Amino acid sequence: RNSLREIDACVTVMAPVAGKDAYDHFEAGHTLDELVELSVDEVNERIAALDAKNTGSGGNGGRSSWWPKDLARVLDGTIRHQPPAILAMLDGRHLFYPGKLHSLNGESESGKTWLALSACAQEIALGHTVAYIDFEDDAISAVERLRSLGVAKKAIERQVLYVRPDEPLNEPNRDTLISQFVDREVTLIVLDGMTEGLVLHSLSMLANDDIAEYHRRLSRPFLDATRAAVVHIDHVVKDKSSRGRYAIGAAHKLAAVHVAYTLESVTEFARGRSGSSKLLVMKDRPGHVKGFAQGKVVGYVSIEALAHDDAANLDPVTVTITSADPGAEVPVAATNRASVILESVREFLEQVGKPVSQREVFKGVPGASTLIKAALDQMTIDGTVTRSSRQGRGGGFEFQLAQPVAPQDAVENEGDAQAA
Repeated sequence: RNSLREIDACVTVMAPVAGKDAYDHFEAGHTLDELVELSVDEVNERIAALDAKNTGSGGNGGRSSWWPKDLARVLDGTIRHQPPAILAMLDGRHLFYPGKLHSLNGESESGKTWLALSACAQEIALGHTVAYIDFEDDAISAVERLRSLGVAKKAIERQVLYVRPDEPLNEPNRDTLISQFVDREVTLIVLDGMTEGLVLHSLSMLANDDIAEYHRRLSRPFLDATRAAVVHIDHVVKDKSSRGRYAIGAAHKLAAVHVAYTLESVTEFARGRSGSSKLLVMKDRPGHVKGFAQGKVVGYVSIEALAHDDAANLDPVTVTITSADPGAEVPVAATNRASVILESVREFLEQVGKPVSQREVFKGVPGASTLIKAALDQMTIDGTVTRSSRQGRGGGFEFQLAQPVAPQDAVENEGDAQAA
């Protein structure tokens, strides 16, 4: 810029509509006339942003990535790995790490998608935005399941970025997608159907090089730009004896991720029928989850199918994760905390005395929203609380303490039973 100041000329800086340069702009099908002129202030802002990016976390001041990195911010503790903070178990512990790459593998009908969507529902309840990239199914299924998990229509509209691609992800589209993730501060990115995703990108699930290329195109850019938890849902081979530690296909599927979970079906879940699976941790590079797992067993996932809700035309579902050995593994503090939350929810609902929304429960009960939601799910399953559809715009569910059976009713019911 300084060298041009002595030249009697006008310089106009143009920006592409898609991608990072003119090549990406034209490759995406845009014309010369569609380039956007930038003001001096906008040019300066972009230069400042690039400077900040190059000198930020682990940056090299614009040098090659092969240049030794500045470790000062790591040494002083400014940059550090986070413990798992997404997908809460009943005891308050979490399974997904922010800024880490996860795989969630399992047999068909083992509950992989339900577990991932349960993580989405928890994040939405906390006010966060999630992204769901679906290679296998469609928007109708994703929305129906989120609604069954108690997520209101308005929350889905505002806090869910749903993507159903039918062409490979090129660089311009990836940059546009990432900009939405960054702008919306996405905390969880789920990619459902790794085999289908590989096929869409003309890559093989049996080739280690192709697995590495797949993660280079999709996973790594998402992690680098957002620091969200990235979760790939994948299948395992049917034969348990030949399954090994990773999903179906090349061994690099395990090597490429930071954390790998596998679901082993105990009772298959289906519409109107409850099911459960054993949750195993096959790899945990950060080490927090293996610290409380019983060997490889983290716990058990219960997917409870509740009575059909005629008003909302939904089949309500609760997803809970219990520890493999609560008595031995859960610290007393965590056990007490879960008990306190349960009692607090019961007292709040008793005091209110009428159906209230999940958000109202969050406001009225002190504690983490994930624990409060887990308490509501547990109380709904055991019949302490009833859940019904909320009328009006946005939908969602309302919760109320179940009415105890009156003594007179109990006697009448007993008499009817004896007569029968």
